[in-house]
Amino acid sequence: MLLRHLIGRSIRKLRTAQGRTLREVAETAGVSLAHLSAIERGLAEASSEVIAAISRALGIGLGELLDEIRHHTHEYEARGSYTLAA
Repeated sequence: MLLRHLIGRSIRKLRTAQGRTLREVAETAGVSLAHLSAIERGLAEASSEVIAAISRALGIGLGELLDEIRHHTHEYEARGSYTLAA
């Protein structure tokens, strides 16, 4: 599991828990719908600026988003599920 997958999974979990659409969060964050979708699916790397914008769009602090990412990281570390990028 690559870090970009963990970031995307965390963002999607938080977004869906709020009942928000990709379009709504993308517009609020100032990123394209396609880019947010690619980030959530682990297909695109998100810059620190984009991650901060997404956390603001979700109405949470950057620390809270990073805590969610850390939670997912610990789950995968316990399973030894990391892979190297091709």
